Amino acid sequence: LFALEVISRKVTRAFIISNVIAVSIAFGLLSILKEEPLFAVSITTWHLKAIPYFILLGILAGMNSVYLTRCVLFFKSQFGKIDTHYYKILIGSVVLSVSLFIFPQLYGEGYHAIKAIFGNSSQIPLTVTLALTFIGILILKPIVTSITLASGGDGGVFAPSLFIGAFLGLLLASILNTFFHVNVIPVNFMIIGMAAVLSASIHAPFTAIFLVCGLTNDYTLFLPILVVCLISKYTAKMIYPHTVYTYSPSLIK
Repeated sequence: LFALEVISRKVTRAFIISNVIAVSIAFGLLSILKEEPLFAVSITTWHLKAIPYFILLGILAGMNSVYLTRCVLFFKSQFGKIDTHYYKILIGSVVLSVSLFIFPQLYGEGYHAIKAIFGNSSQIPLTVTLALTFIGILILKPIVTSITLASGGDGGVFAPSLFIGAFLGLLLASILNTFFHVNVIPVNFMIIGMAAVLSASIHAPFTAIFLVCGLTNDYTLFLPILVVCLISKYTAKMIYPHTVYTYSPSLIK
C-alpha cells in the first residue's frame, strides 16, 4: 500500500507482480517464524459516543503531522548550509544529548516508550507535571527526529509518527476523562492516534490503517481508524500540501 500510495501512485503490471511476490514472501516468512505483534494490546470495543472525540483527534493529528513535516524540511535546509560534516554531527549530538537527558522517552524509535504507556494507559492519572511532560515530548520529538536526519543519522518519519500519535492520543484521552468525565478508552485513542499521525505525515491513509492494525494484530478499531485517518490526511493537506516524500524546493517559489 505504501508503494502504491506514496511511491508509484499508479498500477502497472510490473508493480502488481513485484508486490504480489514481495507480499507472498513476507507472509510466508511471518507464518514460518510465527512472529508476535510488535504491540501486544487488548482491544475490546469502541463506542459511538466517542466519534466526536475521534474527529477531534484526527484534526489534532493532522496539525501535529504538519509540524513534524515542517520540522524535518526546516532542519534539513538549515543543516544543508553547513559545509563541514563534523559540525553537523557535533551540533546534532549536543542537541540530542540534552533532549534525551530531559526526556529519556525520546530515545531511539520510541517503541519502548509506546509499549510502556500501552501497559499503563488506563492507570496513569493526569497531573500538571504529566501533561507538561506529554506536551514537551510532542514538541521535542519532531525536532529531535529532524536534527537526527539532518545531521546524518538514520531514520524516517514512520516510527516518529507512531510515537507522536500514541502520546497525542493518550494525552487527549486523559484530558477528556479527567476534565470532562466522558470515560473514553485511552488505548483506543493511542492506537487511532498512531494511525492518524502516520496517515497525515505521509498522506497515505490505507498504509497507516493496515500497518497499525498489523502491528497490534487487531482490526476491532478498523472503522474509526479509517475515518480518523482520512480526516487527519485532509486536515494536513489543507494546512500544508507537501510531505517529506513529495516536497521539492523547486515547488516553492
